[in-house]
Amino acid sequence: MGDRLVTVITGASRGLGASVARLAATQGHDLVLVARDEELLGRVADECRALGATTEVAVADLLDAQTPARVLDQTLTRFGRIDGLVNNAGIYRTGSARRPDLDQWDEVLAVNLTAPYRMATTFGAAMTQAGSGSIVNVSSIFAVVGVPATAAYAASKGGLISLSRTLAIEWARYNVRVNALAVGHMQTDITASELESELGKQFVEKNIPLARVADPDEVAPLVCLLLGADGAFITGSVQVIDGGFSAR
Repeated sequence: MGDRLVTVITGASRGLGASVARLAATQGHDLVLVARDEELLGRVADECRALGATTEVAVADLLDAQTPARVLDQTLTRFGRIDGLVNNAGIYRTGSARRPDLDQWDEVLAVNLTAPYRMATTFGAAMTQAGSGSIVNVSSIFAVVGVPATAAYAASKGGLISLSRTLAIEWARYNVRVNALAVGHMQTDITASELESELGKQFVEKNIPLARVADPDEVAPLVCLLLGADGAFITGSVQVIDGGFSAR
């Protein structure tokens, strides 16, 4: 394995997680890919192996409180070290705050905030002990820009930014860096139908200065920068990548 970094990526079966995995495979990372869909995850893993990365698959549900410890054990057993964690898995739900849905609130915060917290603290413990590491938490521009009908999602992603900053300060003395991405509108299979509708196209043209959404492959390089040596002096940051949406 030589000097290759060992990186764990959640939500790696599609979208941004898959893009980060493929790019990281070309940049000297060996990988542990985490997701629930075994078939899709296997395809991404095969692509990463073809790109030169030794790749492990962890089919797991992040809502299971035991998942972080199991994935860490699998990582250390296979590679003997852990250098990076990308908390990418998440869900998106909408609903008016005038008609509160507490079940939806609990679901969104469990996936988007509690699960990353468990992963970060479990892997962070190993990283602080080793004296190095990098954690990238994928948040959303909705965490810093008010958007109607996104209360639970925005709150969960805002919490993830606050968590990132707190852990960055707490773990800097151990040379463990923690950063967050505030990602704007991105083309994935989950957002495709909404963005490709006539209303979606009008929204993009009106609200995103670059007049388009991001491809996950355009976001992945920023994640990999934060994971690697070129990002060694970056911690506690919120990296905005939104096509100018928040600058309006």
